[in-house]
Formats: sequence, structure tokens, C-alpha cells
Amino acid sequence: MRKLIIILFLIFPFYLSAEETLTGDYEEDIVNLKDELRQLRKDQDADTLGDEDPAYYSNISNSTITGETSGDIQYYDGSNWNRLAKGTAGQVLQTGTPPSWVTKGFGAWVNKSASYAAQQASTDGFVICVAPAENTAFLYTDSGANPTTIRGQCAVSQSMMTPVKSGEYWKVTVDGGSPTVYWIPLN
Repeated sequence: MRKLIIILFLIFPFYLSAEETLTGDYEEDIVNLKDELRQLRKDQDADTLGDEDPAYYSNISNSTITGETSGDIQYYDGSNWNRLAKGTAGQVLQTGTPPSWVTKGFGAWVNKSASYAAQQASTDGFVICVAPAENTAFLYTDSGANPTTIRGQCAVSQSMMTPVKSGEYWKVTVDGGSPTVYWIPLN
């Protein structure tokens, strides 16, 4: 016990003001230091809340939503607290008003072999290209309506794939022949 007292006085001497002195009753001094530390923590916690009303936070725990189950989420729509039932396997939470669960994954393959000139991606996705035999294909993507940043090149029946961000443009060019081009969107 004496070692603990000595360690506390080595660690916390800065909490004693110049006017304070240690009494002969070390246990009482330790209790007083503990009380001062608790008060400092409370003061710090109050400072982090700023001017917001702490009653606001207690309303969250006091609100009642019926039908709740494990994994549900509670959100505020600007007027009321609402319940969002937990999603299912494979779903992700999409922000918005209100938030919702959506299934992410790949959409359907779209054959773009007849039209692989510059086009804008409406979602994130991938462009896949197979070069025609004996020729070379180039795949470009960027934010310009006629993209000039080359992302891939393949020749003689080889394939390439590159990701494309939603809103960006992509195109495929060839030095002869017709490539096979597919678009696969991400949902």
C-alpha cells in the first residue's frame, strides 16, 4: 500500500496547488486526489458537449420504437426517431433521407461490340475488351467526353479489363478489325 501511495504522489503532484499541503493521513489525501481527478474528467466531458443540450442525447435512450430486434438501427429524420430494420446478408447501408439497405454487386453484362465509341458510365463498372485477331485494341478512360488517358492495350485476341468510375467516359479504339467489348455495371 505504501508503494502505491508513493507512486500516486510522484504521478499526481501537479494537482496540488501551492497552498495545499499533504496531511499525515495519506489515505485521505489519495481520496481527495481521486475526487479532484473525477471532477476534472466531468469538466472535460462537459466541455466536449459544447453548447448542445445534454437532454437531447438522453432523448435517444428514452425514445420508444416498437418491433425492434437485434441489429436494428435508429435514425433521426429531422422530426422523429425512426427504426430501420437490419438488412440481410450482402446488403450495405446507403445514406440518404431516409437511409436504406441496398444490395451491391454486378449488374447484367451489356454487349457493346456494336458501339464502343466514347460513352459516359452511369454507374461504376468495368469495360472488358477482346482484341480482334492480328490487330491491337486500346482502352481509354477519363473525365473528358472524348477520353485520352490510355488504361490498357492488347493485341491478337488477347483481352483486357479496366474499372470506370460513375460519370467518367470510356472508349475502345482498334487499328483494324472489330473488337468484342462488354460493359458490366456495379449496382
